[in-house]
Amino acid sequence: MNIEIVPKRVACTLMSIIGLLMIANFMAMIFLVALGYGTAKGFVPMFLLNREWNIPTLYSATALLLSSGILFIIYRASKKATAPALPWIILSLIFFGLSLDETVMIHEVVNEMIGAHYRPDGLLHYIWVIPYSIAACLLGILYIPFLRQLPGKTRYLFIAAGTIFVGGAVGMETLTAWVEGAYNGMDNYPYIILFSIEEFMEMSGIVIFIYALLDYIRTQFPDFSLRVKTSN
Repeated sequence: MNIEIVPKRVACTLMSIIGLLMIANFMAMIFLVALGYGTAKGFVPMFLLNREWNIPTLYSATALLLSSGILFIIYRASKKATAPALPWIILSLIFFGLSLDETVMIHEVVNEMIGAHYRPDGLLHYIWVIPYSIAACLLGILYIPFLRQLPGKTRYLFIAAGTIFVGGAVGMETLTAWVEGAYNGMDNYPYIILFSIEEFMEMSGIVIFIYALLDYIRTQFPDFSLRVKTSN
């Protein structure tokens, strides 16, 4: 049985899920701040975007893992077509690491390790953004030749996805760090709103990236199809 994967349909489905998560987050925010709902149980911790180990975290980790899987498919297809494949497998491993980070919060461990020696206040309160920003910049520079070889549409979508994702993960993170210090905590409207924008940017960036990958497969490997074996 062959399954046809339509990039736009996948992207719309993922954006619909994100929309539902944003609505649930908004409702949780009202319970938390306006009604003083407890954060240790119930609806709030399950859907609030600035909490870990909940439904939004599961979605984000899954989307990143899906990206890793699609990148691995492109890697295998590129090898068969004798096209450059190494950049694809490196990206696949990176996104697998990002999915793992989303699940077990590796960046929080990095934050604590660096923070044990140096923890500034203000915009750099979350000190992990420094090594992650450096890594993102180095990756972007190293991948310039690879991006130039991609089709124009794919290249621009990659750049847009990366800009939105990194802008949320790093740029908005610095603002939420400042707000946390200014308002003495995370349970306030400014912090939750900024954090919601951050998460929306990250999720949206990944959707654009997944769409770009699927569209790349559709145009560069038109004979590719997802086959599912069914037992008789």
